Parts: sequence; structure tokens; C-alpha cells
Amino acid sequence: MVASVSGASRAIVALCSLIAAQGGFAAAAGAQTDVGSCLTKAGIENSVPTTSTWTMDTQPWNSRVNPVPSAVAFPKTEEEVSAALKCAAGAGVKVTTLGGNRSFSSMGFGRNDGALIINLKGLKHLEYDASTQLLSYGGPVMISEAANFMWNKHQRTLPHGRCPDVGMTGVAASGFGTLSRASGTVLDNIESVRVALANGSIVDADAKQNSDLFWGVRGAASSMGVVLDFKIKTLAPPSERVTNYTIAFNSSYKSTQQDNVDALVGTQTWALSKDNDDLVSIRFSLKTKSTLQGFFYGGGAQANTVLGSLMKNLPASMVLTTNESDFWTSEDISTPGIAKETLTPRRYFYIASVTIPRSTPLDNATAWELFTNTAFAPKLPDASASGFVDIWGG
Repeated sequence: MVASVSGASRAIVALCSLIAAQGGFAAAAGAQTDVGSCLTKAGIENSVPTTSTWTMDTQPWNSRVNPVPSAVAFPKTEEEVSAALKCAAGAGVKVTTLGGNRSFSSMGFGRNDGALIINLKGLKHLEYDASTQLLSYGGPVMISEAANFMWNKHQRTLPHGRCPDVGMTGVAASGFGTLSRASGTVLDNIESVRVALANGSIVDADAKQNSDLFWGVRGAASSMGVVLDFKIKTLAPPSERVTNYTIAFNSSYKSTQQDNVDALVGTQTWALSKDNDDLVSIRFSLKTKSTLQGFFYGGGAQANTVLGSLMKNLPASMVLTTNESDFWTSEDISTPGIAKETLTPRRYFYIASVTIPRSTPLDNATAWELFTNTAFAPKLPDASASGFVDIWGG
């Protein structure tokens, strides 16, 4: 299971921050000038602090985390990516890439001051090979773009996260969605990559060639090089019909903190049991009247049996409601805005998360503390707090 909490409260000290502390890296003197001049000489479009578009070019999605780069490069070819990497090496600055710009921790801007940002918008591509059933993509392709492309043109789907405007390059590192328990994450489905290395060379990697690089890219790509292309396996929908469900306390019932703790621990009990089915996704929302929402990839009697086994572990005051739909409708429910390719406005927030392994599950006391510091915490005058627990694994 994974718990995630967002908001401005500093009381949640037990959770691990996704956002690294700022600092620890200072650009070398003259790095901005050196990098900018080198990029210009190489014929690469770029932006530096004196450029009129600098503010827009360096604006992260989470406005709370604002690293200041030394320069931004806008390569249009693989060769220009290589040249930009050589410019960074010559100036002694670190490099990061910007794809969809939807990072919770502004990772596309280096997370610390002084980096060269390689904006990959000029290398955006999205192609499908029907003979191999592989999707090839690179640059700032959003989840919604890839999902719509595969469904509308090829009646297939792909593993992805829950936010429609997150970049597919970013989600390839660790993104988790409703299909992930049954079909794995994007990372699990990567077949090959094309990478520009720090020395400027460009190589292809898969399970047979450059296999050590291929292993490293699947989870630590940002430390390996600039990934120019991913090829990932696509999927047939796991079922034609999908059951969307909600489990909530009866509307007339006033739930206590212990009721909510019992619901969370009961959900965990089911997740650790033989009744756990990989075709079920669960998102447990941490509220004063908590809810479980998700999908079962199937319908009818099969859905009733699996969800019924979950209900047996929950407080008697909780009620199950279901609705059956086709696969694509369920995609637009699980990832709101995916069909219309909706963009999410910039936000200012703090987020933290922790993984709860099977070997050390939540006990009553820890679950109580989680609710105490989230749903039942004192309300803040100028911020709101929210949190959820996902069931992972499969």
C-alpha cells in the first residue's frame, strides 16, 4: 500500500517528503554565460535570464518549488541534444530534461539551482507499430494524448497514471494507475529505449544490447542520460465491461475516528488475504467519513463475488454501490479529463508519501496516528489537507 498526503500542514512528520531539500548545488561562476554562449554557437535555440521568455520558460507546475536554472535549451534534433550535453559538460553544470512539466517536485527544472534544462518539446513523437504492438514516444507526450491515440485509432490501451496531463516520459519512471495491479506500470512494460549519454553519444538499449543501461534506465533514467525514445508494450483491454464502485459509510451514520481506522485496517486485511484480486483497484480516501473507490475489470456475478469479499472486512455501517460501463468510459472516470486531454492549472502544495510493505502492515495505533494527522487534524485557515491510500502490488 502507498499512503499520500498533501496540504500545508507540517505536522505530518512521519511521512517521507517527495521533495528533496533545496540547495546543495551552486552553479559555477559564469555558468549561465558559458552555457548560453555554447548553445548559441551550436545553433541551439535557448533561453537565459536576459531572454524575454525566461519567466515562462522556467515556470514549474508546483509553484512552491522554484529551482533557478542556468539556461534552457530547446533542441529540435538528436544531434542538438548531444551538443547541449557537451555544452553542459564544458561549463561544469548538471543537466535535467523537461517533458510534460507536471512534476510534484519540479524535477524537470533540476530541483536545485544552476542546472541546464533540456526542454524536449521539439522531439515530441507518438507512433504505433501494429506488427509488434509497441508504442514509441518521446518528448512531452501526455498520458491523455497516448491513451486517446491508442484507443481511438487502435482500440488498445496502455499502463498509465491517474493524471491526464502528466508526461509519459515521467510516468515511465514510477507512475501507478488503476490498471497497474493487473498489467504492471509503464516501467514494467518498457521494451527498449534510445538514450543520449553524458558524453554526447546516442545508443539504443534493450534486454540484449546495452542491457546494463537498459536495466538502469528502468527506474533511474534521469541518472543515466536523456531518453529520446521509449518503446512500450500496449495492452488489449482486460475486459469489455468494467465495474466502477464506491464504498462509503451510510449517509445517516456519524462515523468516529475508530470507524475510519477499522475501515482502513479492514481494507489492508483483505489486501493481504487470498481474496485479493489483481483486477481490483482501490483508492482509500482519508476523510472523517472515509470512502473506497475503484474499479473491478469485469462485471456481473464475478464483480459481486470479489467486492463482496472486500465488504466482509469493513465496518457494517459501510455501503457498496456499483455502476457498470464500457472500458473507455471507465478510463475517463479513473483519470478525469483523459478523453478531453484536460490540462491541470498550476498549484502550490506540499506532498509526502510512504510505502507500507507487506512485511510490516499498518496496525491500529499507526492507522489512528495517520488519521489524527490528516482527516481529524485541526483545520488550517489558509490551506486544505487531503490524503489517500492506494493498494499496490499484483
